[in-house]
Amino acid sequence: MRVEILGRIEVNDAYRDWALANLHVVHDEDTKSSQSAVQSLQNADVDIQKQVHALLDLRLKRFLTDAEYGEKKRALVAEQLRLQEQLNDFDGRPKQWLELSEKAFFFANQARNRFTGGSMEEKREIAIAVGSNFVLRDRILRIELQKPFRLIEEARQNPRHRGLVDGIRTFFEEHPKLIQWPSFCREGASSTASSPHETSVASGLSEA
Repeated sequence: MRVEILGRIEVNDAYRDWALANLHVVHDEDTKSSQSAVQSLQNADVDIQKQVHALLDLRLKRFLTDAEYGEKKRALVAEQLRLQEQLNDFDGRPKQWLELSEKAFFFANQARNRFTGGSMEEKREIAIAVGSNFVLRDRILRIELQKPFRLIEEARQNPRHRGLVDGIRTFFEEHPKLIQWPSFCREGASSTASSPHETSVASGLSEA
């Protein structure tokens, strides 16, 4: 992989700081929206619990048969489980996409310099993170940029476009584990053994 591809996504410190500030604005908005949605789900859960208790009271007073009671309770329990799944989906979601989006801009800010002065292992990690669909042709590794970095590259033609932040946020909400971050983006993370795919990528790296 040539270092020029990293130059296409490189952002300076001022641009990185602008993006991080906007990410936090979107995060605050998302958190408020999530809190409102969570409160609505919690209220619905409390309402179902009341319905279950009322249903039991009707059964004890013999206004319902065992079959009627069982059918209605199963429906309420199923709805309660659905609500719980929705609540679990909200747990930690804003924080996760924010951290991943911050990594994307930190990577774009640092990757070219890290690649230029890095070891073969560091170059391999950067190549794995920045792209996909690796093709080795004429001893040159050709790659397709991962979507967050494609968005950053496109935004360089239209600096400080809010759609960039929203696009990257959406990507990490839907694909939180797709990018394998290099060591300099993974604070305190331990090294892992290379997979055969990663080894083939490393073999295609060339010095800038």
